Amino acid sequence: MNRARWTWGQGPRLPYTILAAIGLLGAIQSFGVAAYPPPPEVNRAFYSVMGLLSLALAVLLVTVGPRLGVWVLGFVCVVATVMVVMLTWASGSGEGQLLCGFSLLLVGIFAAYFLSLAVVRVLLVLMTVLYPVALVANPQLARPWYGAAALVASIAATIVVAMLVRQLRDASVRDPLTLALNRRGLEERASLVRDLNVRSHLPTSVVEIDLNGFKAFNDSYGHAAGDALLVALVDDWQSELRRTDILSRTGGDEFVAILPGTTRPEAEALVARMRAANPASWSWGIVIWEQGEDLPEALKRADAQMYLHKSGNGTRAAN
Repeated sequence: MNRARWTWGQGPRLPYTILAAIGLLGAIQSFGVAAYPPPPEVNRAFYSVMGLLSLALAVLLVTVGPRLGVWVLGFVCVVATVMVVMLTWASGSGEGQLLCGFSLLLVGIFAAYFLSLAVVRVLLVLMTVLYPVALVANPQLARPWYGAAALVASIAATIVVAMLVRQLRDASVRDPLTLALNRRGLEERASLVRDLNVRSHLPTSVVEIDLNGFKAFNDSYGHAAGDALLVALVDDWQSELRRTDILSRTGGDEFVAILPGTTRPEAEALVARMRAANPASWSWGIVIWEQGEDLPEALKRADAQMYLHKSGNGTRAAN
């Protein structure tokens, strides 16, 4: 995942600090068991090593984590999950199992909030496969019910938080009426597409769309009918667009389509199919997103071309 969750007005060091704090808690827990082992058969050296590893990961995250990038967060979460599994295998008490489960819960919630679904899926697989094996293989554990309960709680919490975060994320970048991207979603998605196309030396077409007579339509038939028209338009347009294309509602009756890897003639042909999909009248302008040009500049050129010919009531302009 190229963009992390902390773009929601949070500092770029926040996720590294939080994960480092989780690692510090794990180190304190391991050092505590090594210093004051409940049963005499506890392997102090093992817990000391686990504590040192947790402390080292915490220091890594705080000192150089932000410079290394988002990938280090996923890497540390995977390592932490494996370490918790190893501690689960070594812990022979119910209390120890609950502590391990609590650590697993923190790592899962962190990943669900800050990281991509791909990382979350990897952690869920590790939890589901390795954790039960550790419980069954633990020679000291007569009743693994505490560990099993902790595992179920960790998996459930991770899934729920991941679903909630995704819903909130979608709500922040989508128009609630048409479910097309809003302006924020357009800016985020378009920049990623643009970077990919620049590296691939492919053209990107930008289409500015404005409905003709939409205010008069609302005045005549009511806002409910206007909303229904917008929803129908987006549904019909999406049926013609490719999965890689981006459609955004940027205003009341204004839309933008970003067509990656599309030349001007190809964009013209696609717009023709969009017009055939719905009889509503709309005007548009097409430009090629030039290299070194930011999105507002490309939209300004497309907007100028669209308004230049808007009096034609459904005609198009290309530049």
